[in-house]
Amino acid sequence: MDEWGGCIGALIVLAIVLWAIYAVLLSFAYVGMTVLIAIEFVAHGLLPLGITNPTAAWLLLGVLGGGAAGFALGFQRAGKKSALPVVGIIGAVIFISLMAASGSAPTPTWQTARIAPAQIISLPSGGSQWRGLVGGSPAFLDLIQQTTGGWAGRMTYQGVVEELGVSINEGGAIVLGGKGYRRVKGKGSFSLDTFYGQLSADAQRIQGSYVDSAGKRGQWSVARTAAVNTRLESKPQELDRSGLVATWQGTVATSAATLDIIQNGTALAGSMRYLGVVEELDVIANNDGSVTLKGTSFQRISGSGSFQLDTFSGVLTPDRQRMSGTYVDTAGNRGQWNVARVPGSSAQKSRVGEDATPPANHATESPNATPSARGATSQSLDEIVSLVESEINSGNYDRALADAERGVRLYPGNTRAQALLEKVRKIRLILK
Repeated sequence: MDEWGGCIGALIVLAIVLWAIYAVLLSFAYVGMTVLIAIEFVAHGLLPLGITNPTAAWLLLGVLGGGAAGFALGFQRAGKKSALPVVGIIGAVIFISLMAASGSAPTPTWQTARIAPAQIISLPSGGSQWRGLVGGSPAFLDLIQQTTGGWAGRMTYQGVVEELGVSINEGGAIVLGGKGYRRVKGKGSFSLDTFYGQLSADAQRIQGSYVDSAGKRGQWSVARTAAVNTRLESKPQELDRSGLVATWQGTVATSAATLDIIQNGTALAGSMRYLGVVEELDVIANNDGSVTLKGTSFQRISGSGSFQLDTFSGVLTPDRQRMSGTYVDTAGNRGQWNVARVPGSSAQKSRVGEDATPPANHATESPNATPSARGATSQSLDEIVSLVESEINSGNYDRALADAERGVRLYPGNTRAQALLEKVRKIRLILK
């Protein structure tokens, strides 16, 4: 018990000692804070003299205090003790004056720097075209404002058209993220890019850095071209799909081709004939004037060999007379295509809820002689018969067969169309 009592006593003494040390330190802290507050209060009295910097005020107080102490010691050592009261009175007057001035001095107001709001930088409304470099390669950039809000972009360089998502903030920082691409010339692999850039204050230049999905990095810059594509600058309008419903002729790569586009309810459908094949197509007409024809099936009508379904991407001219663009098939083969409207081939439109008037030559046909269920025809049967007869007379039997088969597709069950097809088949069989 004595040992435990001694330990407890020692702990009590230790606690008292630690508390005493803490009390002394706390006292010093309070005394120091009081002295600092007093000095700061006195220094505040120098504001009427134009001294607003705390460091300068403290320095001047130190000079005054040190000078007073120095005069007092100097007079005392010189035996002029009678001068000591004068020094004390002068020091007291200065001290009291500073305290009085401090009490009446205005509270300093800190001037807060006003930061001007960031300048709002935006892309030209509607759309714009830009030209410059990606790395060391010439590049063309289209920026298109969408009708649903936001932006879309298209960068063309190194034989590739890269579709881009666009993000831009009010300060002009822009990010273009690659979403897909198609190669229009050349060959080889391609890695989608992410372009980081800054739009200039006058909205005439964009420059920054890029990185592709393979990790390749570089710099890019473009300047807005003087001649802006009016189709992009104007407010996008709904494409008049009826302008596509017709027969078109032209080429796919170097092969002659005929394209039929018909109305299928509220949608469009088509067929492309080339290389001895009739390829059925879904037709997508976009608001910006572009057209996509996507192959869904095919039928070989002459020749032999395999065939790959195509996707045709193109643009319809403002006068609705030509379409052109690029294509790619499921095997990756790519090329150019273009077609022109056949004069006088604008179709009769058949929509849901409307009665389509059949061609005049159907009046004497059987009840089954109705236009194709896929929609309106792009040529009357009389026109198709006349065309086939002309092709037979000129010796173009393959084209005659293709047009006769088109007549059967457009007028299923029509006896005249069936008879025309049989006639062409017999002629080809005899002559070949």
